[in-house]
Amino acid sequence: MPAILYNANSSLVSRFHRKVKSRGDQSLNEPGKTRFLSAFEKDTLEYLRELCCSVYPKQIHVQLEACDGAKLAAHAFFALVFKNFVCSWFGPKIPSTDPEFLCELYFIIDRLLSHFEEHTIEWELLLLDDIPLLLTQHLRAVRRAERDNWCDEARAKALLDPDYDRDRVSNYICSLLESESQLQKTFMRSLFEDLLCDRILHSIADPSLVLELVNKVARSLARPASALPKAPNEKNSQSWRQRLASFRASASSESNQQPPTNSKPFLHRYVFTFVKCFTAFERRKPLLYAFCKYCQALTARRSLVNRTLRNLFYNFVRTKLVSVSRVSDLFLTLRHAVFPNDTTMGPPRVPLDDEQKNWLRLEGEENILKFLERLKFTSIFGLEREDVRSFVMAISLDQEMNALLLERLMACFIAHAS
Repeated sequence: MPAILYNANSSLVSRFHRKVKSRGDQSLNEPGKTRFLSAFEKDTLEYLRELCCSVYPKQIHVQLEACDGAKLAAHAFFALVFKNFVCSWFGPKIPSTDPEFLCELYFIIDRLLSHFEEHTIEWELLLLDDIPLLLTQHLRAVRRAERDNWCDEARAKALLDPDYDRDRVSNYICSLLESESQLQKTFMRSLFEDLLCDRILHSIADPSLVLELVNKVARSLARPASALPKAPNEKNSQSWRQRLASFRASASSESNQQPPTNSKPFLHRYVFTFVKCFTAFERRKPLLYAFCKYCQALTARRSLVNRTLRNLFYNFVRTKLVSVSRVSDLFLTLRHAVFPNDTTMGPPRVPLDDEQKNWLRLEGEENILKFLERLKFTSIFGLEREDVRSFVMAISLDQEMNALLLERLMACFIAHAS
């Protein structure tokens, strides 16, 4: 930890500021600079590397040269976080030009990213058990509070989560410091709890922003695929044969990941219970539900079926969710949303009035309903517009509940990555 002056009222602070007029590596924090300027095209490797070098000290530039695209995109996001919430006080308020602190922050993020790259996550448990369970608990809590008209008692009960302990997550993150310095641990705890959870996640959980995101995704999914040009029957059959061959290859190719410890049949994962709770399938279509349960029990004991379904699932995860391009796009999108000009955080969102919120809800309902109709879910599960309206209202009622869900999802991912 650098030798710095902790007493902000000391006369040495003003003396330090008179002596150090330029801040060297942190010069880009000058007031009035509204956009990061670069000779390279935005989001290219050179652009991201130059963005990181503008924040981190020169001692880190060599390590940045060796970073690949996905890791560089992640470092660019965290560099802007440190620029806004560390460099704004480490130097101006706590007088120091020692680069050791920023270097240590860089290495913490780098160790985290390397750990996630090397660690094998049990995606089947995470995506098919834990996340659906959290979503089920969230929807049930929101619906209970909604039935009680969101009175203070109902809201407090909905926000009470005995299964989640923020201190445990903070302690684990602090353990990654590999340091006995209580000052560093206190700072990391504050960075996680005050900045990430209470500010960034709370901002992302804004019901209007969530509605816009859900609306955008539903609109893109509801859009019918472009019609393929008509071709002779031979070409069409060849296309179907190629698709069938691709499906067979995906189903038969063994994934490198071993089944989870104490693995249970694939069709017994909690995600199917989540679908039942969300759609009330057993009440709307009891005969079809009974038939599905019979098929589930019949095929769950067949090792060939379980192996085929797991191969399809892990191939989907590997190609669609955790590929290098997907991870890179995730951090690029996150950086664009939080730091639109690659300098400071974006301006606060202008609150929507009641008319705008209602219009946004109606548009979201329409797009989600079109998507469900396109997948024939309205016919299979008996879903109606009222069910879609209930879902839209659940994600647009309370910002604190949305923030708690995001925090729990993040903690769940951290637990699987540890």
